[in-house]
Amino acid sequence: MLAAEKALRLSPYFSGEKTLPGQFFDDAHQTPREAVVAAALVTELAAHFPRDLVDPQPGPAIDSAADPKASVPTILITYHTELSGSFPSRKPRLALTGIGVLTRVSFDIPGDGEPQVFKLTVWRAPDLRTITDTSTAADLYEAMAGEAFKRFTKKYLATLFVEH
Repeated sequence: MLAAEKALRLSPYFSGEKTLPGQFFDDAHQTPREAVVAAALVTELAAHFPRDLVDPQPGPAIDSAADPKASVPTILITYHTELSGSFPSRKPRLALTGIGVLTRVSFDIPGDGEPQVFKLTVWRAPDLRTITDTSTAADLYEAMAGEAFKRFTKKYLATLFVEH
């Protein structure tokens, strides 16, 4: 994050601290994105299994240093965001970076041996064709992050429920 922000500050298109991406990937911004993923997983699981067999519930966020031991079947999603590249916009004048959301999903059934693991990296660059005079860095980073989380959700769900 720091290296990408340093590079953006050096760009002739840099438009100030309010445009730096790090502030758009803090807990306050990531928590709603995580909630959308959790809701999609819960909805999809509930649609495929009777409630008396599977009652999916989103769990709390856990400390990244913790090593949670599941006592019930658990889908644990961990991820981190990386920044890469430099994308200048002339109007409005902005220096942006691309984002990567690197995810790892572990589906663990206690007592059933090794968990099923799914990994996916989704890279998104700002869509410079859709930028308007009123676009803000916040809007553009939110669009990239939202699309990355949406793609992750779709690809992971496709591994759970293969349509024939």
